[in-house]
Amino acid sequence: MALKKLLCVSAMFVVISAPVVAAETVDDHGKPMHEQEHAPVAHGAIGAHEAVETHAGDLTVPPGRHDMPEAASEPEPEREPIVDAHAQAVQDAVEAHAEDYGKPAYERPHHEEWGYDATMGAHNWGVLNKNFQACLKGKMQSPVNIDRYAEQEMPPLRAAYGQSNLKVTNNGHTVQVDYEVGSTLESDGKVYALKQIHFHTPSEHYIDGAPYPMEVHFVHQAEDAELAVIGVMMKIGEKNETIQKIWEHIPGKGETVVAKDLKISAANLLPRTGIYFKYDGSLTTPPCSEGVKWHVMQDPITISADQLNAFQSLYPVNARPVQSLNGRIIQGG
Repeated sequence: MALKKLLCVSAMFVVISAPVVAAETVDDHGKPMHEQEHAPVAHGAIGAHEAVETHAGDLTVPPGRHDMPEAASEPEPEREPIVDAHAQAVQDAVEAHAEDYGKPAYERPHHEEWGYDATMGAHNWGVLNKNFQACLKGKMQSPVNIDRYAEQEMPPLRAAYGQSNLKVTNNGHTVQVDYEVGSTLESDGKVYALKQIHFHTPSEHYIDGAPYPMEVHFVHQAEDAELAVIGVMMKIGEKNETIQKIWEHIPGKGETVVAKDLKISAANLLPRTGIYFKYDGSLTTPPCSEGVKWHVMQDPITISADQLNAFQSLYPVNARPVQSLNGRIIQGG
């Protein structure tokens, strides 16, 4: 079994797979983010992230924010530009796909309990179903804007991801890849089984007030049912071959495709470096259950503009707006 260690500062991602296939090389990796090449984002989705600078061996945070403020327990101030930007992305998507979004929910091809438009969107989740109360009243909700964090020694994440037969479901909210039994994540000495992978556009987590074009979530569950999720940002760049395999097998809404003769490795959707942010949060979709251990990777992977366009042709916007930290402290290496 091959072992690949990826070490940056005090954070480390140990990827254990058979075989290990590293994520695609990013040609402009190491440049400040605002100098990197980005292609336009389709359907009005918010553009590629430009706000955070990265360089080999360290993490640059916004000026004056290398340390958490002493009054970390105070409520987060309102960040109107973030809310406005997300609202604009939703509005653009609604206008571009009026033939679907303009219909009452009961007339749509796929019946939904919730969604991302004006009537079924995130601002209404808490009143759509009594089981969704956490979406409205929860105090540890996800996603969040990561613009400051407490710098500390971060334990390594150990992802032992094997290959899995490709099983793709189009559930009406996103594209989901169910993973076969046997792949695990170890975080803080606790082992979680990889259950599934799914996608959002634009990214649900914001870095320094700005989103990436997409985000992929790796959902894991421990024996005691606790959930741990890895979030990886996706920017425009080189084509991702694993994403291409998934996209080529996306079925119609409400359907599942199993490609028994085709295997993928989740390791190919992880970044090359292991720096991550950690905080306690929730599911980003109803019922918005709390108690989720979030690990948001600092470095992105790449997808092509065509791959972004293909996903957005199905789901122009399927991201929940950022939520208040409510005094929570984000940890980072």
